[in-house]
Amino acid sequence: MIKRRRGAIPRKTVLGRHVTDSVDKFGRPDASLAIYEEFSVLNTTVQAYVGDDLVVQQDGFQSKEAYTLFTETKLTDGEEDSLIKPDEVFVFDSWCRVVKVKARTVGIIPHYECVVVRSTGGLI
Repeated sequence: MIKRRRGAIPRKTVLGRHVTDSVDKFGRPDASLAIYEEFSVLNTTVQAYVGDDLVVQQDGFQSKEAYTLFTETKLTDGEEDSLIKPDEVFVFDSWCRVVKVKARTVGIIPHYECVVVRSTGGLI
C-alpha cells in the first residue's frame, strides 16, 4: 500500500478484459465477433485524470470521462492498424478503454500508470 498523510491509500482488484477481433472470410477484422478474455487487474487505485497530454478528438472518443489507474498488472494500449486492441477495465460501473500506459518503478515491484477513457459504443 502507498502511504499518505492519514493512512494508506486503499488498493483493490478490478475486472479487466483483453479484446481480440475475429476475422471474416475475407481476412478483414470483424468487431461484431470480438472475443473477450477476462482477467484481474491487481492492486489498483483509480483517480480522476489530470493532465494536458490527452486530446479528445471530435471523431474519436465521444466521452470525456477519463481516469488514471495505478496498478501492478501490465495493461495493453493496443496498436494502430493491427488485431491487437486496447484492454478494457471495469471501473465505476462501466467499461473503460486503455489509451496510454507508462511504466513506473517503485522499489522492486513494477507498477504501471494507465490512462483510461469510458467506452461508448463501437469505437475501436
